[in-house]
Amino acid sequence: MQAARYYGNRDVRIDDVEEPSPGADDVVIEVAACGICGSDLGEYLHGPRHEGDDYLPYTMGHELAGTVVEAGENADVEVGTEIVLNPLVPCGDCPSCDEARYNLCRNLEVIGAQRPGGYAERVTAPAGNVVPLPDGVSPEL
Repeated sequence: MQAARYYGNRDVRIDDVEEPSPGADDVVIEVAACGICGSDLGEYLHGPRHEGDDYLPYTMGHELAGTVVEAGENADVEVGTEIVLNPLVPCGDCPSCDEARYNLCRNLEVIGAQRPGGYAERVTAPAGNVVPLPDGVSPEL
């Protein structure tokens, strides 16, 4: 599959990458739309924002919506469900997570930063991070 990957300051390339596959608690989403966030633009124009380049290249894109095309054995989301994604993936193991303060997680990962993002044909995400769209609301909206 193809993905737009960030290699560094003003350097984004279309690459062939491996198809994602879900873990037991994950879903694979066929991306219908992915917004360009100000943080993506800032990274492109002024980045990279991390020290060193051992994390490069990576697939940006955390404002995405699409359709679930595959679900892991424990995922409680039906294939075919149109969704929008919460890109914040907490560790579930730190004091903040113990208090259900996931936005303060010490080991928070973001889909489109620490995990491959939505500037790709498909992306994997925890099933708990998808929100089904209401009837009549398309992923592009």
